[in-house]
Amino acid sequence: MSINKARIQKNIGLRIRQLRLEKGITQEELSSSIGKLRPVLQRIEGGQVNPSIYTLREIAGGLGVKLEELLQGLK
Repeated sequence: MSINKARIQKNIGLRIRQLRLEKGITQEELSSSIGKLRPVLQRIEGGQVNPSIYTLREIAGGLGVKLEELLQGLK
């Protein structure tokens, strides 16, 4: 995996975690609301998984934000 791809995956995970904590939502609550198992969400937040755009859209919806807001500021 390229350094750039790994960094983007990590930053996406950190952004999801940041938004989830700001909203006061647990991993269990978010994973349940989007129909994913908590370990899947845990790996996404940990930057270990490259989520599809569809999954990112589901996560954004579960967080009550637009996909654009979820991806805002990623490098």
